[in-house]
Amino acid sequence: MTLKGPQADVDAIDDLVSTITGGSTTSQPFVYESFATSTTTSNTHQTKLDNTTPPLDEGTYQVSWVCSTKMAAVVTNTGVEAKIRLERSDGQFVEQDDAWDRANRHAYNGSQPFQIAAGQTIRSLLTFARLGASGTAEISGARITIDKID
Repeated sequence: MTLKGPQADVDAIDDLVSTITGGSTTSQPFVYESFATSTTTSNTHQTKLDNTTPPLDEGTYQVSWVCSTKMAAVVTNTGVEAKIRLERSDGQFVEQDDAWDRANRHAYNGSQPFQIAAGQTIRSLLTFARLGASGTAEISGARITIDKID
């Protein structure tokens, strides 16, 4: 390809780009689930769900999550922390956490919109850990959904 000036160069590049056979994208909804109870006595975050979408169509996507946390063995100054990290394939991310220190179940949920360029992916990572020196942290009923809303 010989460069011939700004507009001619743009036109030539557009012509070349149109010949590239790329992968397909999708806007289908995604549901990731793990309803089983998971426990840990570690202060290091453990993975409950970790999923990445295939390349997506351009648009706005809503990522929603829900899970239930509790301390299976309640001891003073202990708790469970759940954390969600949502990351686009370009490295942009949001992270949110929630802590609970009781033996009864606690709902941790939320949602986050993402503007997606064609071909980008969304990774959703839900983790949990024990806070404090003893006790058993528990997470269950985990579900993450990703839906195109615009």
